[in-house]
Amino acid sequence: MEEQSFTLKRVHGAPVPTDKLLADLRQVASSVGEIVTQRTYAERGLFSVSTVERRFGSWARALEAAGLSPGNIVDYPDEILHENIMRLWEHYGRQPRRAELAQPPSKISQSPYNRRFKSWGRALEEFVAYANGVGAPLPGETVRRQMI
Repeated sequence: MEEQSFTLKRVHGAPVPTDKLLADLRQVASSVGEIVTQRTYAERGLFSVSTVERRFGSWARALEAAGLSPGNIVDYPDEILHENIMRLWEHYGRQPRRAELAQPPSKISQSPYNRRFKSWGRALEEFVAYANGVGAPLPGETVRRQMI
């Protein structure tokens, strides 16, 4: 006689414990190695996006409860925007290009720069002024020497 294996499946509509939702969000985040968007979670998560949102009130609150970073921050502080440019400048060893914001190691797309500075060129101008001492100092003396 063959051995059977039994699996237990969640009944559709049954309440999901909060700790299981949070654990699943964290598991998806660790498997993709990036910020968990609703689309990513819908593809890889065990539960529906609407279940997560209803439980926590919003997608951003669910990510916060799970200890994860939200995927779409509207108003980044200047310091965070400058740190991202610094990261790219150090990575490429030169002034970063706008298109490079769309790929790692950049953690911020071009949209926040356009909202805050109105253009990528102005964002770079502000960064250079900031990094050369007009604003608060940033780490990365190698980049600072390249800009002078």
